[in-house]
Amino acid sequence: MKKLLLSAIALMSVGVVSAQNPWSPPASVPSGTYTDLNGNSHDIQGYLNAGKTVLVDISATWCGPCWSLHNNKGLETAYQILGPNGQDDVVVLFIEGDNSTTLADLQGTGPKTIGNWIEGTNYPIIDDGALAQAFNATYFPTLFKICPDGTMTEVSPRTPIGIFNALKGCTGVELPANEIGITANYSYACDDEIGVSVKATNFGSATSTGAVDIKHQGTTVHTFNISAPSLADSTFLSSFTSSSVNTNDLTFEFTPASGTDKAYNNVDDASINQTTMDAFNEFNITLHTDSFPSETSVLLINPITSTVLWSTPQYQGNISGGNLYPGGPDADKDFSYTQNITNGECVLVYLRDSYGDGMKVAGASGAYMRVKDANNNLIAEVKNTDGNFRTVGKFVKADENVSIDEIMKGAFKIYQDGSFVIITNPGLIGNTVTITDIQGKTIHAAKVAEDLTFDTQNLASGTYLVTIGNHTEKFIVR
Repeated sequence: MKKLLLSAIALMSVGVVSAQNPWSPPASVPSGTYTDLNGNSHDIQGYLNAGKTVLVDISATWCGPCWSLHNNKGLETAYQILGPNGQDDVVVLFIEGDNSTTLADLQGTGPKTIGNWIEGTNYPIIDDGALAQAFNATYFPTLFKICPDGTMTEVSPRTPIGIFNALKGCTGVELPANEIGITANYSYACDDEIGVSVKATNFGSATSTGAVDIKHQGTTVHTFNISAPSLADSTFLSSFTSSSVNTNDLTFEFTPASGTDKAYNNVDDASINQTTMDAFNEFNITLHTDSFPSETSVLLINPITSTVLWSTPQYQGNISGGNLYPGGPDADKDFSYTQNITNGECVLVYLRDSYGDGMKVAGASGAYMRVKDANNNLIAEVKNTDGNFRTVGKFVKADENVSIDEIMKGAFKIYQDGSFVIITNPGLIGNTVTITDIQGKTIHAAKVAEDLTFDTQNLASGTYLVTIGNHTEKFIVR
């Protein structure tokens, strides 16, 4: 994960260190009472004395990685489930640590901000650079937990599940039996087959089972069961046939097997704005970049042959001193492309954000990708997605039928572009992928996630093997 160094103006008394250096906690918990934006007082030591664990996010309104952390909803989820409205074991605090920023920046209207940090945030926000100094924060964001015994530890990874795993290590933090989040984040439409991939994030202490109902204008059109293990992200793939369902109108509901289980539904509406396609051969892609354009790319992939048909050029962002900042020559701009496909070709329009925080830009227009046919009919759209998608796939088709069996059958192929590898067969979601070096050392082993990507930027140069089942492909890092 990228980290931005704090400016010398913001923390004059703190030496700026390399972003790779770990956070060093102070000798003791800072004492005193601190006031949030709503006028409420917070005594961190008092919380610890009461047996509560304190989760602290020190960020800045202009910091891209901070915005990513804020919008992956891990902190908000921890507050809702483990905070005063839930188990009441954890206190979540957001500290704006740059003395030069203002309330307007927190509200998303100032000159040094990425967005509105207050909207949708239920946990306390404290605007106090001195408190950030007292906690030895030397880069944004610094996310750490303080257990009731005063032990301070940086939280990594900063994903929602990573945050919950870190919190459960403190005495007194009790996870609920079942607390599951459902995100419908991938679908396709080729011929009359509609496929869906639902990610279940289980924040509870036990495996949660239940049924996912897919509804079209309030009527259930498909149901399938899931079983999600504790403190894990799990992906479940299903499909159904319909000649009349417009996937723009689909909703997803999860019903736990036990009536006492609680479902924390978190359906990302932007990523299920899909349309069952009519036949066409020409379509137009418009991409409006966000404030980090170098992270965004669009690829056209034939999922049957696993070939990449086309991709956007590398967009230029704002890089200074090895850090990526908002802006740059290609930020907040429209880019338009016209593509043609042959009869019978089913194409995956693949929108990728390499950092994983989605597309978001301040202003009325927002950031988006739109796909239209030659008659200017909108056939697919993704817009203003806040942090909870990594990739979104859209299938479009020409005027010959392509069955779901053709899409899902066969082994897999990989496509490498710069710092990432794409595994191009969506039917492999949920299967275990293993990546080894040429000597056989395992580099990565996990189930194929919904994004079907693997970042290679931290790998040494050499040849690597990707294995799923009995099939192996290779890629080279230079």
